[in-house]
Amino acid sequence: MIGPGTGVAPFIGFLGDRTHQMMHLYFGCKREGDFIYRDAITSAAASGVEINVAYSQKNKKYVQDLIKENKQKTIDLVNKGAKIFICGSTKMGKDVQFILKEWFGEEFVKSNRVLSEYWGGSSVSFEARESKTLDF
Repeated sequence: MIGPGTGVAPFIGFLGDRTHQMMHLYFGCKREGDFIYRDAITSAAASGVEINVAYSQKNKKYVQDLIKENKQKTIDLVNKGAKIFICGSTKMGKDVQFILKEWFGEEFVKSNRVLSEYWGGSSVSFEARESKTLDF
């Protein structure tokens, strides 16, 4: 799950329902004071969910940087059938998709193993794409 800022909101329910074997969350915010859903995320980490947090103003890191740092782990998880959920700003989402395309190819990014929703500015923007159904 990749959701910086308010993009993490859809994943809070996933964290509360830990029925899936492994969960990894990449979350980012400008500074520690902007860490929304801290209690839910901290609780999930205590229950075994791997949490990776990027602070863009504190150490100039973004979720994209954390994903690159965890390249081999990401590749291993995808090879084991992991699903990737991306929610947040359009720029972040496109940057993450670019990384995934480099590692796994465009067909993977278009597959039902990657689900994404992006927005930018003051309006929500949806890319035209086929509806995807994810099987758990």
